[in-house]
Amino acid sequence: MPNLIQSLQGRDIGHLRIVAGLWGVELVPGENEAVLTQLSAALLDADLAGEIIDSLPTQAQSALETLAEAGGKIAWAAFVRQFGEIRESGPGRRDREQVPAQDAEFRATEEEGVIMNLLANPVLIHGDRAVTGIRLQRQMLGDFDSSGRRRPVPIKGSEFDMPCDLLVPAIGQITWVDDESVGMHRKDSFAVGKAFEIDLPGVFAAGDAVSGPATVVQGVAHGNHVAVAVDTWLTSGKLDGVYCRPVGHDIPQLFNLDDYANAHRPHEEELSPEERIGRQDFCEVEKCLGEKTIQEECKRCLRCDLEWLERIGQPMP
Repeated sequence: MPNLIQSLQGRDIGHLRIVAGLWGVELVPGENEAVLTQLSAALLDADLAGEIIDSLPTQAQSALETLAEAGGKIAWAAFVRQFGEIRESGPGRRDREQVPAQDAEFRATEEEGVIMNLLANPVLIHGDRAVTGIRLQRQMLGDFDSSGRRRPVPIKGSEFDMPCDLLVPAIGQITWVDDESVGMHRKDSFAVGKAFEIDLPGVFAAGDAVSGPATVVQGVAHGNHVAVAVDTWLTSGKLDGVYCRPVGHDIPQLFNLDDYANAHRPHEEELSPEERIGRQDFCEVEKCLGEKTIQEECKRCLRCDLEWLERIGQPMP
């Protein structure tokens, strides 16, 4: 097990200053090695540690005792179940704010014991015939790029190893094409014509591969458009612009919309973290709503079709 200095090595100076601030230590300017020595000495000061522990709430003291009895290692999910959520601070918390994911996704994964190492990129995989570990390099947020987000910049000398026996690469949301003859926008989406055709004759593209990550509704719309374009090309050999006239549906209005002006979305029931961990499968986390609840939820529909009919001068149902 690495000692304290080894555990702190590879952390950027901003991280070390945050740790020092939480411990009530003001680091003096200097080289990284000198800062590590000063911080580790403060963290190992028994008198200072005693003062800080005595100032903690009773539950926090109990949590520290349990952690010490377990040799400094305890499953995150088990710890949270016994002592409640852990307040987060430091770079991990700041890094999370940069991730384009919903809070519910983070909450659910943490409840199931998933540990996230944010701003750390893989640089080397250990193992000959089987994976035994991975080497990661910490990153810091640099200047803003063309997308408006700060681009990660590697921190020299911040590499660290993590043991693992299963490595799952994330596929991301980009279009990977290793062919310079195909026109691309920013190297991650196809350049298409008015009929969704690309540079290769007889090949069409639509959806995220053209627009980038979008909604399901936009993806379905692209699918409808490109289907018309392909059909036109197959039957006439022409590459024309696509126009889809939506089919009107006469849907009767059976209730007063004003009665649901202040209606709210129903509360979603979901499996508890204990149930999700215990099942060890890919079951749906969100439970189904009841029939009556679904019927009431449907009545919150704003009926955009009525606004559209009124705008184009068609009779209302």
